[in-house]
Amino acid sequence: MDQKKLSNTLEQCTTVLENLRNRTYVSTLIYVDGKFFDKRTNNFNDWENVFFDRKMYHNCLLLKILETMHTLKSDEETVILWDNDTENDHIQKARKAHGLYHGISLIIKAGENMVFCMSACTSKEQNSQKFHADFLGKRQRLSTIIKTEAECTKSTLK
Repeated sequence: MDQKKLSNTLEQCTTVLENLRNRTYVSTLIYVDGKFFDKRTNNFNDWENVFFDRKMYHNCLLLKILETMHTLKSDEETVILWDNDTENDHIQKARKAHGLYHGISLIIKAGENMVFCMSACTSKEQNSQKFHADFLGKRQRLSTIIKTEAECTKSTLK
């Protein structure tokens, strides 16, 4: 697996999303064959550290969903809004305590065995509909980055 190419893809996606707003948490995850492979975040308000240090990821619905997304068809995409996630209420409360609201994720199946997930949350002051629209406005650019890189790396994925 070409770790360098995938890292480059993560960086490009994170950069595209960071330009949404000044006060935005951004993460990009890659799953290969249904297993976590790598991630990038901007660690806004120390959220990445809190999320992993407190081991909240064990109960994170998004990560559970991502483990099953390898069953999607190649190039299939889906969007998830996290504004009212009641199944993970303790995670929602912790996110809000760190100033993170209006969660949204874009999941893209790239090739036969890679799933990319780009997520963002913003401050309470931001209008959720505008933030979601701005995020979705980046969808085509993110999709192009991922599908281009996936095409380049698919021969090295086993």
